[in-house]
Parts: sequence; structure tokens; C-alpha cells
Amino acid sequence: MNISYSFVRTDMTEESKEYIEKRVTTLQKFFNKVTRAEVSVNKDKKGFFSVRLGIMTPGKVFTAKESAKTVEAAVDELEDAIKTQVRRTKEKAIDLGRRRGRSVKKKIAIDDHARF
Repeated sequence: MNISYSFVRTDMTEESKEYIEKRVTTLQKFFNKVTRAEVSVNKDKKGFFSVRLGIMTPGKVFTAKESAKTVEAAVDELEDAIKTQVRRTKEKAIDLGRRRGRSVKKKIAIDDHARF
């Protein structure tokens, strides 16, 4: 997986980069194939860090943005947000398959008194 970083008004330490990379690579197990990940870290005038994460997969892009006092806290919140997006997307796909199956059962009429 290719991870690109963008830092605005801040210099990141190697520890922070390693932490971000560790958290982003743990998200990889939820996807079939991740082509690219983009991390953007911005420090505002009040000292808060705004972190934006974009994960590109074939056919879908997942993005999230969080702000916190530290980069690590923002990355932890981002990880949860991306997991939620992935779970919702997969549940929608499963539910759509179930609904298609139900409609097929309704169209097949073996007997008028048969119950499905």
C-alpha cells in the first residue's frame, strides 16, 4: 500500500509517522485491495491537529477528517470512522443481496398455497 503524507504548519516526528502508518496498515485487513492512502495533517492556530485520511480502493474512496489535541488521538478517531464507513458499506451490499433473493422467491410460484 502506498501512503502519502502532507504536513501543513507542522513538522512531524518519526514516531508520529510510524504511529500513523501502523494505524493505516491495520485498516488494510478490512479491504480486498487498497491502492493508495493519503494522510494530511494540519495544525491550526489554537494548537489543535486536524488530520484527514483518504483510502482509495478499486471502486470506492473512504475519507474521514478529525481534530484533536494530539495527532495520535485524531488518528485513533479516524480509524474508528473509517471502520464504521467500511462496515456500513459491506452491510449495504449484504442486505442488497438478501433483498434480491427475496424478490426472486416472490416471483417463483410453485404453488399458490406455498409459503416463503
